[in-house]
Amino acid sequence: THLVGQTVQEIGLKVAVYREARRAAGLEGSGIVSVMLHTFVGEDLDTVRDTVREPMIAYLGSALSLVKGFASTWAAFKRRADGTAAEGDVDLNALEPEELRDLLEFSFERYFETSAMLGTPEKCVDMVRDLAAQGVDEVACLVDFGVPRGAVLEHLPHLDQVRRRCAELAGQQQGAIPDLIREHGATHLQCTPSMLRMLLEDPAAREAMGELRTLLLGGEALPQELVARLREWTDATILNMYGPTETTV
Repeated sequence: THLVGQTVQEIGLKVAVYREARRAAGLEGSGIVSVMLHTFVGEDLDTVRDTVREPMIAYLGSALSLVKGFASTWAAFKRRADGTAAEGDVDLNALEPEELRDLLEFSFERYFETSAMLGTPEKCVDMVRDLAAQGVDEVACLVDFGVPRGAVLEHLPHLDQVRRRCAELAGQQQGAIPDLIREHGATHLQCTPSMLRMLLEDPAAREAMGELRTLLLGGEALPQELVARLREWTDATILNMYGPTETTV
C-alpha cells in the first residue's frame, strides 16, 4: 500500500479491516503490512526539500490521477460558476499550465509533510512511529524516483540512522514493560491503544499482560479489532478512557 491520496489514519482503518478478515477466515498470525514511501533522508530539512522538489513534482505530474483526491482543496477549483463542484470532481485536463504547476506545488508540499520518508532522520522516525501506531509492520523505501543516483547513495547512511533508531525504540518499548510488570508485580497498566498495538507484537509483552487485572486505554480512539486481539491474551478488565486529557484523572 502507499500514502498517495490517503492519510496514515485511513491506512490504519484498512489495516484493521484486513486483520479482522484474516481472523474471521481462520488464518494464523496477523499478516505483514508494508507501506511504500518515497524516501530521501538528510541532515537539513530545507536541503532535502530542495533536492526532492522537482523529482516529486515530475512524479506527481506524470500520474495526475493520484493527486485528484485532494485537488479540490485548491482554491482554483472553488471558482466554478455554477458552484456545484464536488470533491474529486476536477477536470485536470482543463487547467492552464500555470494552474497545473500551482496544483503540483500544493500537492508536493502536502506529500512532503505527511506522506513520505523525506526529511531529517528525526522527522522520518516520527513517520515510522505514526505508521507503526496504525498497525503497519514495515516500510518499503522507494529511493529511485528521480533524485541523482550519486546523491541517493551519499544519503543512504542517514536512512540507516532511521533504521537503527527505530530498532532501538522498538527494543525500549517492547523490552521494558514486560520486565517492569514482573519485577513489581504490576496489576494495572495504562497506555495508548497505539502503544498496546506495539506490545501485542512482542511475545514477552503478551505473556506479561496475562498477569494484569486492569488495562486503561486512552488518548486515542480504541478500535474494536484491537480489543479482540487483546482478549486472546488477557482476562483483565479493559477500560476505555478516550479523552482523559480533558479531565482530571
